[in-house]
Amino acid sequence: VREILAGGKLCHEGREARHDGVIVDAESTGHVLGQLTAPRTLEGIVSLGMIRDQTRWMSEILEDPATTSVAVVAVPEELAATEAAELVGALGDAKVHTAAVICNKMPAAVLAPRESADPGLAAHLDALASPEHGSPGLADALARFVRARDRRTDAEVHAEHLRRAAGEAAFVVGGDRGAEADDTVAAVAEALDEEAL
Repeated sequence: VREILAGGKLCHEGREARHDGVIVDAESTGHVLGQLTAPRTLEGIVSLGMIRDQTRWMSEILEDPATTSVAVVAVPEELAATEAAELVGALGDAKVHTAAVICNKMPAAVLAPRESADPGLAAHLDALASPEHGSPGLADALARFVRARDRRTDAEVHAEHLRRAAGEAAFVVGGDRGAEADDTVAAVAEALDEEAL
């Protein structure tokens, strides 16, 4: 009942045409899918009357890409990317249009693409990040650098999962607002300056 009421409110707002559009920051994956599919489910249960008529027009609104589109947003982490990909598939099964898949909070790259592809450089950085090499300040800064690099590498894997799930929908990547990459590079540079003194 909750899902049909929430979905009904959205459809009513869209149907009244008092707005150019209705944008909803929806609930989590399981809840929003229930809200978007509830009218069609109820329409299949009720064969006559006012409820059937209301669920029919709600289903028509939700299944019409000219009136309803979903933007699926997820962070580039394993569970979030998997749930988002499953949601995109379920929306397709429910005939609800996915307009975009947005990968939010993508960690900044701390190495240029050419440098990140260099296995020798990666091994050298990993070795320098150990306390046995150089000063503790440099080892700490390089360890932060390695963690930021690894976080970005993991995020790229999950972002690719989201990109594939997007299919024909737009795929958008938004960066992490934090300045982790800049802070990490600055910390390494400062530690190297201190090491040189």
